[in-house]
Amino acid sequence: NFTGQDAHCYQFRYQVHDDAGNSSIFTSGNTVKTISSTNLSSGINSVTWDGTDNSGNTQSAGTYTFTVSATDSSGKSVTASTSFTAKVTGVSYSGGVAYLITDGGKIPYGDVTAITSA
Repeated sequence: NFTGQDAHCYQFRYQVHDDAGNSSIFTSGNTVKTISSTNLSSGINSVTWDGTDNSGNTQSAGTYTFTVSATDSSGKSVTASTSFTAKVTGVSYSGGVAYLITDGGKIPYGDVTAITSA
């Protein structure tokens, strides 16, 4: 999950273990935008979401979840994992939870898998 901001582009990274096809961005269980990719090699790939839905409407600020559905050349499901890259600009603490403040929104510290320098 990440907190999206109005009129902002986001880059997501995902790893697939074979050729892959389809990536989708979801909010509250509903598909906001489907971004199709083909002929992806096994390994790290990326996709950019421009903050719009499938009709081109800019989406409002809110909490979004990025998921990847991937299949190999025979249509069999392929395991895929996702990650989000953002520049950290601060830290906040609310309701017993630490958050990283980033250029991509507020991220609960418990969701962070790695922090690296630019």
